[in-house]
Amino acid sequence: MSVHLLRYSLAARIAVAAATLGLSVMVVVSVLGYVALSYQLKWRATAELEAKLLLLQHILSEIPSAATLSTDGHRLDDVLRGHEDLHLAVFDMMGSKVVATFSPLARETAARTLAELTRSPLATGSLMREWTAPSGQRLLVTIGTARLASGEMTQIALLQDRRADAQLLSNYAKAVTIGLPFALLMAVVGAWLTARAGLRPLQRFAAVTASVSSKSLSGRIEIEGLPSELHDLASSFNAMLGRIDESVTRLTQFSADLAHEMRTPIATLLGRTQVALSRARDAEALRDTLASNVEELERLTRLIADMLFLAQSEMSHALPDPVILQLDAEVRIVSEFLSLVAEERALVIEVSGAASVRGNRILVQRAITNLLSNALRHARNGSSIHAAIESTENAVSLAIINEGSRIAKADAERIFERFYRVDADRSRESGGTGLGLAIVRSIMRAHGGDVAVKSDLAGRTSFSLSFPKV
Repeated sequence: MSVHLLRYSLAARIAVAAATLGLSVMVVVSVLGYVALSYQLKWRATAELEAKLLLLQHILSEIPSAATLSTDGHRLDDVLRGHEDLHLAVFDMMGSKVVATFSPLARETAARTLAELTRSPLATGSLMREWTAPSGQRLLVTIGTARLASGEMTQIALLQDRRADAQLLSNYAKAVTIGLPFALLMAVVGAWLTARAGLRPLQRFAAVTASVSSKSLSGRIEIEGLPSELHDLASSFNAMLGRIDESVTRLTQFSADLAHEMRTPIATLLGRTQVALSRARDAEALRDTLASNVEELERLTRLIADMLFLAQSEMSHALPDPVILQLDAEVRIVSEFLSLVAEERALVIEVSGAASVRGNRILVQRAITNLLSNALRHARNGSSIHAAIESTENAVSLAIINEGSRIAKADAERIFERFYRVDADRSRESGGTGLGLAIVRSIMRAHGGDVAVKSDLAGRTSFSLSFPKV
């Protein structure tokens, strides 16, 4: 598998990793299997030799003397018959004289070097060890003593040829060595195919991503049928596309509304200026034209300032300089500031309740100012505006309530949108930019709260600010 493929193919990486892990496991299992098989074969051979040694000792105890071994040796031959890998030699107690042998290998070995195994006389018990014969054969040898019927002591050397076991282990090692490359190849191919099949759902992400553009943000990943590991990723991806779609839609609408809002004052300024320049005018007429232009320019300035404020508040992820505020005190400060406006229309601002909130003092005062100013503009002359503060287990609310014109349900659902006006002509005449309530919502969301509006048939309207509990 090429380095280029490994660099760019996730399936190839998974296949190589799985194959490496599989090969490591197979090697460990094969080595453990070899060790276990070798131990089991040796244990079986040892057990067989010990059993045969006990049987031979019993038979020798019934033979009258060493001299009769030649005539009674058929009984020992019967024990070894059918076991071509077993060989027997009988020595005197000193191990210097061969009394009898019962196979060519035993005779050859005894005639040469088998005596060295019995150089130390053994009174009782047996000795088990591996030994290499002069011919190079690996043998398992057990040595024990046997008392003949005459009381004469002899030593027995029982040998087992381990060539069959060695051949079995060799065949096992060869089979493993030959089989490992094929097993590795199967593991690589199997892991690659499995990885490709497992990664196929990611093609949905690629298809949706390829279809996304500023003009087409409606595509979403179909979660049905996705593996559980990709559910959260797909949900997060869809949510991200939804936020982008919402932001682009809002930006498009905002740009269109902004162009519309700025077109009117700019057109007014241009028209008045062109008319003023079309013919000679006295100083008083030019002063009136300039004064009118100043009013439009001030409106543009407020519009631009509000737009910048909204942009900054929506881009900021952390609330600046938060402190603990006494909400009732902040409402009274704003009420006192707007008292002259209220007196002009014989309006009374009443404050009830008290609670503490955590927030930025300037932003909280601006939100309250926008709502109270809005209430002062739309309240009936001579009525009261009530600022009611209530505290619950999880939140603190401030309701600004006034009596005036009823807000229709359709308007209430859109009243916090940018540039949306219930009465567009009246708002422009009062110098409003159509961003006041949008600013209030932005401020409240920055504080982890929200704003809502209710209006009944009698014209009683309530704007409620909701703060998290401190």
